Amino acid sequence: MVVGLEPGRTYNAKYTIKVKYGKDGEYTYDYTSTGTVTTEALTMKNLNPKNVKVGEAVVCAEANVSDRETNVGFEWRKTDAPETVPSKQGTAVIYDGVMEGYIKNLQTTSYYNVRPYYQSASGTMYYGEWIGIDPADFSYFAPTVHTYAYVDMVDGVPVLTGYVMDGSDDIVERGFEYWVSGTETKSRLKAEASSNVQTVVASGQKMTVALNNLIGGKTYICRAYAKTDAETFYGEEISFTTPLPTGIDEVQSIMTEMQSHDAVYDMQGRLVGKSLDGLPRGIYIKNGRKYWVK
Repeated sequence: MVVGLEPGRTYNAKYTIKVKYGKDGEYTYDYTSTGTVTTEALTMKNLNPKNVKVGEAVVCAEANVSDRETNVGFEWRKTDAPETVPSKQGTAVIYDGVMEGYIKNLQTTSYYNVRPYYQSASGTMYYGEWIGIDPADFSYFAPTVHTYAYVDMVDGVPVLTGYVMDGSDDIVERGFEYWVSGTETKSRLKAEASSNVQTVVASGQKMTVALNNLIGGKTYICRAYAKTDAETFYGEEISFTTPLPTGIDEVQSIMTEMQSHDAVYDMQGRLVGKSLDGLPRGIYIKNGRKYWVK
């Protein structure tokens, strides 16, 4: 996944792997494949701002930008500000092609213009069109909660990503809920307490948490949530499957040690000595083979 590219530009891409061959892998060979990839031309279209409180607004825009991008945002300025006065900027979050940003401390006696932007990794800025905001004209809006569809596995540990955009009511808690598939008693329309549903609290507009100590080989359901004093709001439910733990390297190491030292183990895997002589009746393992002592 490469982010921060320039829109509407063709890039050369090269993929290389190194392989070993020979009896002991003493020889190597590089296999390389090349090609090109062209990024889409950038499109950004303003949506109507949401004035959630006096002097505070959620600004929105549609954009064909990946959910993985972090260098998106909005800039704003008073409509009567001279050109010599620089605009203010703030970052935004994006989900499924919609950017959202939160602006505070707008003066209710002024009108503002706002526009979305995308900044490439090279620092080049790309802007959408301006749209006006009247900070004094506000309505009630619920918070926006989303669960990103991707789950990153880092050393076998799932990492969840979601985001919560404030609405008119203050958010008192935000985070993720998760449970083993088939054990849930909750649904998006029913928020009953359940011991099967686990909660992890997070912070920030874009939230990221790692879920440790999960059961291997299980399918989990998870969703982002946000609580206000009056209600709990949920994001999309997604699923992921945890990898099964493996100990192949360790087992091979133990077997090598058993064979090299003529160690003798009982059927429970306990080391009982290096010889079968004098052992009680039973079945034992030596050098990878079973022996019956009568």
